[in-house]
Amino acid sequence: MFFGPQRAMVAAEVTFDPDLVTEEITDRIGEIEAELEATDSRVAMIYIEPAT
Repeated sequence: MFFGPQRAMVAAEVTFDPDLVTEEITDRIGEIEAELEATDSRVAMIYIEPAT
Protein backbone atom coordinates (compact mmCIF):
# COMPACT_ATOMS: atom_id res chain seq x y z
CA MET A 1 0.00 0.00 0.00
CA PHE A 2 1.38 3.41 -0.94
CA PHE A 3 1.04 6.52 1.24
CA GLY A 4 2.36 8.89 -1.39
CA PRO A 5 4.92 8.61 -4.15
CA GLN A 6 7.83 7.73 -1.85
CA ARG A 7 6.21 5.95 1.11
CA ALA A 8 4.99 2.37 1.06
CA MET A 9 3.61 0.09 3.74
CA VAL A 10 4.16 -3.66 3.54
CA ALA A 11 1.82 -5.96 5.45
CA ALA A 12 2.24 -9.72 5.33
CA GLU A 13 1.06 -12.82 7.09
CA VAL A 14 3.98 -15.25 6.81
CA THR A 15 4.04 -19.00 7.39
CA PHE A 16 7.13 -20.16 9.27
CA ASP A 17 8.48 -23.63 9.93
CA PRO A 18 6.39 -24.99 12.82
CA ASP A 19 9.55 -26.28 14.52
CA LEU A 20 10.87 -22.73 15.06
CA VAL A 21 10.67 -21.25 18.55
CA THR A 22 9.46 -17.71 19.19
CA GLU A 23 12.95 -16.18 19.27
CA GLU A 24 13.79 -17.73 15.89
CA ILE A 25 10.57 -16.41 14.35
CA THR A 26 11.32 -12.95 15.74
CA ASP A 27 14.81 -13.13 14.21
CA ARG A 28 13.40 -14.20 10.82
CA ILE A 29 10.88 -11.35 10.88
CA GLY A 30 13.73 -8.92 11.56
CA GLU A 31 15.66 -10.37 8.61
CA ILE A 32 12.63 -9.99 6.31
CA GLU A 33 12.13 -6.38 7.44
CA ALA A 34 15.80 -5.53 6.87
CA GLU A 35 15.73 -7.08 3.40
CA LEU A 36 12.59 -5.17 2.43
CA GLU A 37 14.10 -1.88 3.60
CA ALA A 38 17.37 -2.59 1.78
CA THR A 39 15.57 -3.54 -1.42
CA ASP A 40 13.29 -0.51 -1.74
CA SER A 41 13.89 2.84 -0.04
CA ARG A 42 10.17 3.67 -0.34
CA VAL A 43 9.30 1.10 2.33
CA ALA A 44 8.39 3.21 5.36
CA MET A 45 6.26 0.83 7.42
CA ILE A 46 6.39 -2.95 7.74
CA TYR A 47 3.91 -5.19 9.53
CA ILE A 48 4.70 -8.91 9.52
CA GLU A 49 2.65 -11.40 11.46
CA PRO A 50 3.21 -15.14 11.74
CA ALA A 51 0.34 -17.12 10.19
CA THR A 52 -1.62 -19.16 12.68
